[in-house]
Amino acid sequence: MDLTVIIPTYNSKRYVANLKRDLAPFLATQNVEIIIVDDASTDGTGEVLTTAFGEADNVTLKLKDKNKGQSDSRYLGLQEACGDYVYFMDSDDRLEPEFRSVILPTIKNQQADIVFFDYKAQMRRVSIGKASGEISREAALNTVLELNGKRSSAGYLWNKLFKRSLIEKMTFKDTLFEDLDFCVRAVLKADHFLYVNSVGYHYVFHLKSSFNGAFLKHCDRLVSDRIEVQEAVMDQLLTHQDRLNFEHLKKALMSYNLNIVGWLLMISLGRIRDKAVIQRVFAFYKAHQPDFRAFRSWGISVLFKWHGVKEKAKLNNDYQA
Repeated sequence: MDLTVIIPTYNSKRYVANLKRDLAPFLATQNVEIIIVDDASTDGTGEVLTTAFGEADNVTLKLKDKNKGQSDSRYLGLQEACGDYVYFMDSDDRLEPEFRSVILPTIKNQQADIVFFDYKAQMRRVSIGKASGEISREAALNTVLELNGKRSSAGYLWNKLFKRSLIEKMTFKDTLFEDLDFCVRAVLKADHFLYVNSVGYHYVFHLKSSFNGAFLKHCDRLVSDRIEVQEAVMDQLLTHQDRLNFEHLKKALMSYNLNIVGWLLMISLGRIRDKAVIQRVFAFYKAHQPDFRAFRSWGISVLFKWHGVKEKAKLNNDYQA
């Protein structure tokens, strides 16, 4: 078995038709298995999936009784996987034709631990590199952590193929940034990396699922989870610093995450109500104060604009100390 495709679903009934259309070329393929895990949907997704894929020999449907989150669904799928490589796909996005015609054949030699490829976002191609070929661990980390000065891989699972033997014992952190945490751990564990200069995936931007009340409802968790993953990533980099350009990665990652958290706070427009989350933001950046002396940009202004003059003055004094 060459590939296992794992797809978590939750209240995804309206996307099943497109999902079946994209997976149609694989439904009669013996070297590909598809595992769809529904997280106790309440909109009838399970029934629609059963109708759409119930007769496909290479599709396994897992319909959970209790809602336990996407990380649990992915882990359940990974435990069932038999393919040499594993691919994680989101149910509301689209596969591009080159995934099957160009990217999938690259795993035949089974040399790469992780295969990276390009994707589309809002009708724009997002490229990792210029030419297909092997890449270094540092290059892989740079693209996963988005440290090359432009939007790139950014730690998503869906523009990568993972060798199953590399990740089969790994778990998923139950956070809103679980992809980034998982990708960093996988890259640090892997030895061989391949980049394929082809578009295999189309990330579909859904306004209702990103910036409406659902987004605002989770503002507190977005910021808290980002800091939690940031700390976990730094711990991982520190553990492997003997084989990395650690100082470069640390400074670049700190600068990037300052802007990310600032952006999240700006988008929230003061809607974060949990004082513990705000205190955690201040405590985190105060603890890493020396790393941010060179990055007093718009990010710091945004960080405090909506969250208290007193804390801003205090931290500014810390910077000037």
